[in-house]
Amino acid sequence: MESRRNLIYCSVFYNTDYILLLQELLRSIERCGGLGENTDLLIFTHPNYKDDIQKVADTLSIPVVFFCIDFNTLFHSAYARLFLYEWESIFLYGTILYLDTDILINGVLARIFALPIEPDCLYALQEGTIGSSFWGGDLFDLSVWNPATPGFTSGVLLFNNSPGIQILFHDTIQHIHHDLYIEGKRIPDCLEQPYIIYNAYTQNKYNIKILKDYVENNPVCPGNKIIYHFPGGPGGFVSKYTKMLNFLKMLL
Repeated sequence: MESRRNLIYCSVFYNTDYILLLQELLRSIERCGGLGENTDLLIFTHPNYKDDIQKVADTLSIPVVFFCIDFNTLFHSAYARLFLYEWESIFLYGTILYLDTDILINGVLARIFALPIEPDCLYALQEGTIGSSFWGGDLFDLSVWNPATPGFTSGVLLFNNSPGIQILFHDTIQHIHHDLYIEGKRIPDCLEQPYIIYNAYTQNKYNIKILKDYVENNPVCPGNKIIYHFPGGPGGFVSKYTKMLNFLKMLL
């Protein structure tokens, strides 16, 4: 049977300025050789943003496909990625890479897709500790879990399309719905990330080791990594865009 394709997907909602971040991400992919013959790019976005994003893609040699969802709030824009299994064409894909838009690529992405990963595991870059609210501190029972346990950033996620990952995404959505819309709890400072971490850890479906050789957060200067991530405050644009443009000056 023919092997399934690779998929990269990103989300652009809430703030049209994020289309500028996406533009720089796409340009960096093109500079590094594009997607390759076996990889597609999917954009999760609001229907009103689709045409503007398509105009950006048309200036590059990177074809994109869309999954449009009528999400309007900052929080909904953040956890839209978890609705991947609502997309009708997901069955076509085997290995999947989620990228935040505040990212620049500086290497061949085929190297990421060639990594030996397990079927029911979410691969991410280590960041913070679960004792902090940004990485699940308000969700974990810290009398059972060591608060010094490393967390991860949800800005880059690599995984195989498998029933185990589908269950993980579904359970995370249900957890968020229960806490925020039934229990009325406040939205976490780091939006959906604590929920992704908590559910990945409690289901033992995570790996924070492999990507450390390929991904870097807020780099000071270019190195040998493939993916450079420039996180800032959730929903913030200016700091992320500024860091990306300053880094580009060193790359080009």
